[in-house]
Amino acid sequence: MKKIMIDVRERDEYAAEHIAGSLNLPLTELHTLSAMTPLLKSCEVVLICRSGSRATMAKEHFDGASLQSAVYAGGILAWKSGGNPTQRQAKTRVSLFRQVQIIVGAIVTLLSLGAFFGDRSFALGAAAIGSGLIFAGVSGICMLANVLKRFPWNKVSRA
Repeated sequence: MKKIMIDVRERDEYAAEHIAGSLNLPLTELHTLSAMTPLLKSCEVVLICRSGSRATMAKEHFDGASLQSAVYAGGILAWKSGGNPTQRQAKTRVSLFRQVQIIVGAIVTLLSLGAFFGDRSFALGAAAIGSGLIFAGVSGICMLANVLKRFPWNKVSRA
């Protein structure tokens, strides 16, 4: 049975560093899994991410599609600490996921400070941001990430 390693990190994370021969299918794009089901039924699939959390979530999708899969415990961090090689891009950038965290954190902090030191209506803005995070978590659709993907520094070359 053929072994396939699927990296479920976002495309920019994968482009920055990945295991040679692995395929990239981001967790946020697992809705396309059904198109790959016939191919994957005849394979032994190993799921990997940075530390193992997203790969564990991806395994639930694979289980739901009746596909056999296993999670590489500890992710690419464990892979590298075991002395295994990776392919790295010379120039790395801040991942899209981290960009979202930085921006949302800054906005919530500013809104909270505005509510504490000024007008309490700033708290409504913080609540709106929190609602957006809940929506992103439940639906898998992050509007801020979709906007940030369009900026030039987040374009991943397909070369």
